[in-house]
Amino acid sequence: MHYLITGGCGYIGSHTAISLHEKGHSVTLFDNFSSSTQASLEALQDLCNDKLRFIHVDLKDIESIRNGFSQSERFDGVIHAASISHPNPSSNDIDSIYENNVKGTQNLCDVMYEYRVFNMVFASSASVYGKPEKSPLNELCRLDPQSPFGYAKRLAESELVRRSLEHPEWRISSLRYF
Repeated sequence: MHYLITGGCGYIGSHTAISLHEKGHSVTLFDNFSSSTQASLEALQDLCNDKLRFIHVDLKDIESIRNGFSQSERFDGVIHAASISHPNPSSNDIDSIYENNVKGTQNLCDVMYEYRVFNMVFASSASVYGKPEKSPLNELCRLDPQSPFGYAKRLAESELVRRSLEHPEWRISSLRYF
């Protein structure tokens, strides 16, 4: 199988890439280094014997995503781990969090649809719950994000639900990390 990992040089993306590589899958990484570094890519390549494909892609730019898809063999699925991940940003970061985490997700889905790739795992966040009413949390707990990051993740999840309702061929799972 061939997987695309957005945010592939970040923490979640890089660990996922290593695991998929170890299981014999082909992996392509998209990243713009806004939350990672070239050094992390080099370390990843070293760990995976230079078998990972990397394409510099900015999800805020839909043409950048199209270019990345056009340079690749068909993807069987996408693990969408790209986001601005500061759970308690200053109010000045609200627009950039929305642009990256919500608009970037919409752009990615638009291009996935164009290329007929309908399988996605979305790296969401437990911050969509806000202050939990009970513990442990589960998917039925009330969603009440208390930060711009949590709210943006909730909006992105809503976008993914909307798409899966409009087009039943979509297979999407959201993992809410702590």
